[in-house]
Parts: sequence; C-alpha cells; structure tokens
Amino acid sequence: MNFKNKNFQRQMISCYSTRGRECRQAMQTRQCGGIPADLIFCFFLIKKKEKEKNHYPEMHIINMNARLYDPVIARFFSPDNFIQIPENSQALNRYSYCLNNPLKYKDPTGWLYNPIYNTDGIYLGDTKEGFTGAPLIYEGKSKVEWSKMTADDACNLFGLKTYDAARGNLSGMARSNIWTDIVSKFEGKDVFGEIFSMSSIRGGRIYFEKMLPNENWSTAKYILSGGNEYSISGSDNWRDYETTVENVQASVIFHEWYGHVKNSFSERSLFPNHHSAYDAVMDSPIYSKTTPNYQSFTESQRKIFFDKHREVRVKAFGY
Repeated sequence: MNFKNKNFQRQMISCYSTRGRECRQAMQTRQCGGIPADLIFCFFLIKKKEKEKNHYPEMHIINMNARLYDPVIARFFSPDNFIQIPENSQALNRYSYCLNNPLKYKDPTGWLYNPIYNTDGIYLGDTKEGFTGAPLIYEGKSKVEWSKMTADDACNLFGLKTYDAARGNLSGMARSNIWTDIVSKFEGKDVFGEIFSMSSIRGGRIYFEKMLPNENWSTAKYILSGGNEYSISGSDNWRDYETTVENVQASVIFHEWYGHVKNSFSERSLFPNHHSAYDAVMDSPIYSKTTPNYQSFTESQRKIFFDKHREVRVKAFGY
C-alpha cells in the first residue's frame, strides 16, 4: 500500500498501520494485508525529503517538531495549550490535531492564532476566535475579511506567520506598534484597584529598544518638573517563552506597569521586592491563559528575586 496522493496543502501523505509501521513495510511482512481501511491511520503532511528526520521507527513514534505522535494509540504525547474553538466539539479533545482534520489543516504549536497585523505592525483584525493567542503577520497587500474565517483557514489560505516566526523581518517600529496595540486593548480595565490607561505611559506607547541588557522588558523613570513620567520598552530578545497576546499583556501591564510604575517594586530598594512584580503577574486574571513556557519563566524568576529578598531580610532581621 503506497499512497502518493497529495493533500490540500500539496504535501505527500504518509500511511501508518495501527502498530506504527509504514503500510508498505507492513504489507511486505503480511501484517497489514486484508485489514479494513478504518484500522489504518493515514498519517499526514510530511514531505518526502523530511521523512528520515521525522520518523523514529525503532520507537514507533513520529516527531512532528512541535509534538511527538504515537500512531499505536493515535494520540499526541501532550495536549494543545488551549481549546481553540469551544463551540466546535472537535476542539474539546486537546490531544487531537487541527480539529481532527490533519489532511486539511496544520497547527505547528497548538496555540490560538488570532489578531492579525501587517509587516508595519498595523492591526488588520481578528479571526473568528477573537483577540487572543499568538499574533499573526500578513505579508500580502490584499484586503481580507479575516473575521469570516478561522485562524487555521487564514494561515492555510494566505500563508500567515506567527509573530515569532516573522519578527526577524519586522522593523523596530513595527514591533512597537504591535505591542502597543496589544497592550492598548486593556485600556480602562481594573488592575488590582488601579485603572489601566495608555496615557499613564510616556508617549502612550510601548517602545522597542534593541540593546536592553539581559532584559525582556524595562521601565524607565523620567523626573520632570510637573511630575514623574515612565516609559516601558521591550527588547524582543526573549527566547524562554512565546509571543502571545496574554504573555505580552501580563508582562507589560501587570509586571511593568502595576509592579514598577504604580508600586515601584525593585531589586534596588533597601529591601528588594522585585519578586512582588512577578506575584502580580501570577495573581492576574490572564495568567491562566499565558503559555506554559511563560509560566515556567515567571515562576523561576519569581524564585530568584524572592531568594534575594529573603537573603537581605535574614541579614537585617535574622529571619
């Protein structure tokens, strides 16, 4: 049995038996002959030149880069991070793939793909899923009604890339525009008793600063005659977590704005309390929607800064 048909993405289809062996190999050993088609999991979307590096025949698993797949149980090893379309019952099983339709769709990360920007960082709209998840970059010029299609349809039809995949081609101003738009969606919302406003940030925007030393985000204080002013900048150097709407909002609004601008949490204070800015992130209502990598990063950083706080406290008070 040797399938050479191309799927909707013009990629070759690979066929596997329920034991994780290629059908062609299984037929040669008479293990697959006569088995009904519904017992064969026709598994997907691997270009012929990529076969060797993606298949681990000795372990009977397939490396799909973002996920490992076990064809014996017809499941991925790990669930998607989110239920992407709650009203679609196929999305409720986070161990399935692309609404259980891998021959038509692809989803390399399991994130929600929703807000769409052009290469200048101008907001173009959302897909059906709404304003959440990983931003997508549209490199074309045609006017598209994104709200009428799902994120998967938008990616497959128009070749959209995630922000992280496209950022090397984005200017500093484009990145600044995207971050500013993401953060501005929180305008007027309550943040632990403080009402967030872009007007409380210098220039009413989030700046791009390439040379921030060992920092993902930074808050700078400007002392003016009429009062203090604060600017928030991003380096775009983070590699510990992904760029999503919730990750950016958690960092900028709850850590930088609430933690540093409103409460002056700092590791440079007499009793360092920078860890409290990470507490604000972890206590935020959007923390559960941030990605697992972001949560792991936040919790590890919180521990580092809390240990510094405790060390100073022990030296000063003995406990």
